[in-house]
Amino acid sequence: MTHDMLISLHDTEDELFFGKTKVLKFSLQYPLFSSARFGKAANALNGCHKNRADICRRQIRQALYIRAVRDLKNSSGDVPFRPYEAVITCTVTYNQCCFVSLYFDTYRYMGGAHGSTLRSSETWDLNNVRRVAMARFFPPAAPYKTIIIGKIAAQIMSSIEKGSGAYFDDYEANAARCLNTSNFFLVPEGLKVYYQQYQLAPYSGGIPEFLIPFSDDMQSPCL
Repeated sequence: MTHDMLISLHDTEDELFFGKTKVLKFSLQYPLFSSARFGKAANALNGCHKNRADICRRQIRQALYIRAVRDLKNSSGDVPFRPYEAVITCTVTYNQCCFVSLYFDTYRYMGGAHGSTLRSSETWDLNNVRRVAMARFFPPAAPYKTIIIGKIAAQIMSSIEKGSGAYFDDYEANAARCLNTSNFFLVPEGLKVYYQQYQLAPYSGGIPEFLIPFSDDMQSPCL
């Protein structure tokens, strides 16, 4: 299959010290786009992600570094300092039918037993050079939130019955309350809706993902 965009990933990393002590290590990944057909979209996407990466890099080198140094100064023999860490990765999940979809996972460790990961995502209509919302893939006026929550609840119930998933008891209420219509990305089979850590499951559950397959009551990007 010929992709609408050529996409590569740019990586950068650094270690920051206070005196001779390493206090912060970070790595940052962001996409680079090129396309003969969608040159305008490629330029816009490159500008958007380059600017975002620059802002993120400054925040890490300034605010996170200051906090790490403060914790180093406050550390003691009983509670030794462990270097902070920030890792941002990018995953492209869809690149066809004039759409590109991808997500970013931002992991941060700032002391304690473990770090935490926050996910963000975006889906782009290359023809119109704009981000598209979840509602785009459902018929107008369709109760798509209700449809999605029902499918997610059914998947969780099936997972629990098979003993392959650990979720909080009130998972259906949590799925409805915590649904964020920005938290999705495309895959060839349909939409993947995700929740942040701790919203539906304990830390060991990671970032739960749920596939909402393209069907007759949805609008595939290829239509």
